[in-house]
Order: sequence, then structure tokens, then C-alpha cells
Amino acid sequence: MAKREELSLRIQGMHCASCVANIERGVSGLDGVSECRVNLATNSAVVEFDSGRLDADSVIHKIKSLGYGASVGQQDVLSANESELRAAKNRFLLALVLAIPLMAVAMWPMFVSRQLLPSFASTWLQALFAVVIIFVAGRGILMDAARQATHLRANMNTLIAMGAVVSFGWSLYEALTPHAGHAHALYFESAGMIVTLILLGRFLEARSK
Repeated sequence: MAKREELSLRIQGMHCASCVANIERGVSGLDGVSECRVNLATNSAVVEFDSGRLDADSVIHKIKSLGYGASVGQQDVLSANESELRAAKNRFLLALVLAIPLMAVAMWPMFVSRQLLPSFASTWLQALFAVVIIFVAGRGILMDAARQATHLRANMNTLIAMGAVVSFGWSLYEALTPHAGHAHALYFESAGMIVTLILLGRFLEARSK
């Protein structure tokens, strides 16, 4: 005889609707699960299952195998949001502090027809600012994109990471390649601003929650 149970879970690592769909689809595919409801706003899930055919550890293991964190219990929405908001704010402020001088150095020639700094210094200062923005402030985006790739999936972070890393990689290639008679085609500021604007969006999203 089936014994129906309801399991409440705290979920970590969700960023968009595709994350919700990945978890719901993965957990619903387990033998014994009758329903899986995931809430992105509260980072939580409720799973209804037959305890005679499945246990809570198996559900948690499945979610973790999909690349997310999970633990038993009701989500404390207020404290969880405070932590999320604080982290989102710190990441955005770090990116913003560096994005302003990055844009100033990169865009200066468009307004005054000359470099703010010597070409060599300008190039590598832009690279330095972009490295910190992308790989420090935006490391959560890159880590999640890599985690999704290991499971042969993609989400919004995958697109963001691809745009930022490809722009940075091409700019680095250009900076290291000798050019005679014409300027380097650099996109360090584009890569940095992609991540900065996304982090602004994440910060505003956390505030709205």
C-alpha cells in the first residue's frame, strides 16, 4: 500500500526558470514521485512521493546530481533573502567600482580623440579591471555555467558566461598579437559591462524579493 509523504526542501543555486524546470523534470522522473513543485522566489521545493518506493535522501541526491544544493526543511524566507541581498549587493558594488574606470579608459578616445593613457597602459589596465569584474565579482555566474555544462545543460548563466568570456578572450588575443598600423580591437569594457549589468539585475531582483 502506497504511503504518500510530502517533503519540504531548501534549494540553493537556482537563478532562472530553466533551473526550476531542470529540478522539477529531474525529480519528477524518480520512481515513486507523484509531484514536484519548485518555487524560484523562495528557493524552495515541495515533493510528494511514495515513501515505500523512495526516501528523502534519494530526492536530495537527485537534486544535487543536477548541480543544485538541497536540504530538508522549510525555507526561512526573510533570513534567506537578507543573505541573498547582501551577497548580490557586494558583488554588484565590486563590479561597479571597477566598471566606471574601465569605461572611462576604454571610451575616452571617443570623446577627446586621444588616449587617456599610453596604449600599453590603457590595454592592460582594461584587462585588469575586466579580470576582476568577470572572474571575481562574476565568479558565481561562471561557476554555475560550468556546472550546467558538466550536466550537458544550459541556462541564462551559460549565455552570460559565453558572452563575457568570449569577449574577454578575443580582447586578450588581440592585446597579445602584434598590430602594425592599426589599433587593437578590444572588448574588455563590453565583457565587464555585461557582467556588471547582470549583477545589477540580480541585486534589484533580490531587493524586489
